[in-house]
Amino acid sequence: MKALILSLVLLTAITSACNVAPYNWPDNGKRVEVQPIDLTRITVKEEFRYSPTFTSYVLPTGDYLPARSDAGGTYYESPRGILVLPTTGGFVVNGGIYRRNDPNANYPFAIYVNMPATGWSLVDLHSLWGLDLNQKIVCTPPASFK
Repeated sequence: MKALILSLVLLTAITSACNVAPYNWPDNGKRVEVQPIDLTRITVKEEFRYSPTFTSYVLPTGDYLPARSDAGGTYYESPRGILVLPTTGGFVVNGGIYRRNDPNANYPFAIYVNMPATGWSLVDLHSLWGLDLNQKIVCTPPASFK
């Protein structure tokens, strides 16, 4: 039992260290001009790293513009793309923040990314230990993060 607990503590320390390692934005992290589909906005006030798993996502500061919508919600395009940081390396992909239409959804927001190998995917976006998204993101119309 002690060995299991020690292993879990060691694994937590390693993954925490990976999530705070420094990163740099590549020079190619600039989006193509977006024609907003409406007047809503999501503004990231301060760049932050979101690490729900072994892969982290860095969301840059700026206005995320409503680029398109579907029956479930609206896609807000990032001003510089999303920096994806797997356990080693890092790369910028197209993406942004998805806002679900259902305000009662468990997680009304998600990060959307276009991964080279797998295509488009959503990662639920919510406050984590030490990361209060209500301090980092402002929405128009207003919303709060769980």
